[in-house]
Amino acid sequence: MTRQSAKSAVMLAVVAAAIGMVVISRANHASTRTNIQAINWVVIAGLAVDPSTLEVGDVWEGGDRVVALPVRNTTANAVNITDFLTGCSCARVEPRNLVIPPYATRTVQATLDARPQHPSEVGAADRPFEKQIQPVIDSTPAGKSWVVRGTFRAPIWSGVPAVLFGESNRAGQPPVARTVPVGSRVLGTPRVFVSPAVATAELRPHDAADRWRLVVTPRTDRPAGPFRGTITIEVVPADDTSTPAKLELPLDGILREGEE
Repeated sequence: MTRQSAKSAVMLAVVAAAIGMVVISRANHASTRTNIQAINWVVIAGLAVDPSTLEVGDVWEGGDRVVALPVRNTTANAVNITDFLTGCSCARVEPRNLVIPPYATRTVQATLDARPQHPSEVGAADRPFEKQIQPVIDSTPAGKSWVVRGTFRAPIWSGVPAVLFGESNRAGQPPVARTVPVGSRVLGTPRVFVSPAVATAELRPHDAADRWRLVVTPRTDRPAGPFRGTITIEVVPADDTSTPAKLELPLDGILREGEE
């Protein structure tokens, strides 16, 4: 074989290898697209998220819950994410900006605030939620959002978000109490206190082991006027090693002048 022939053979081999790599790459990308379509990935601006990662199920109320979201670039071009919009301060995404190379996957962390966001949510046993995450591509918000779904579950719940007395009590007269149903998903010893001490509170047994009746009685041995406070219910776990589950209920009312 002549030197020229050998050089040509080498060039042909290099070209064949390059063509093979392109074919394999295209086949892999086609396979990826097929897989994404097969499981109905949620694709926004060429960025795909597995829907199973968006369903987080039950989340204990209180503190933060971090959800990992792998995001795959299904396009042949790098995608520059300059921000994520969540629509509320109860959810944030990190990192806020990143570049995802063609056909690559990067994972972002969505942090959900599991605490009640509105007074009406206090004391609720279950709070279904939907948190939207909208990617911003090159400073332009995408037309759609990924939606993270689940249910916040309270370790202690009550029948009302607050204990309100209105003007039902008079100074120096027998108090008018309020009774509120309370339940717990934590096994342990319950305790309750009021701060400041504008009322007394007692947890009385119910017909179920995880239920009580919260009886709140305003103090009428005080001067007339508005009164406010916080009722704190805690359940100390049976092993006494975990942090007590806690629920705080607002207390509000007006103590009227006593009758002469």
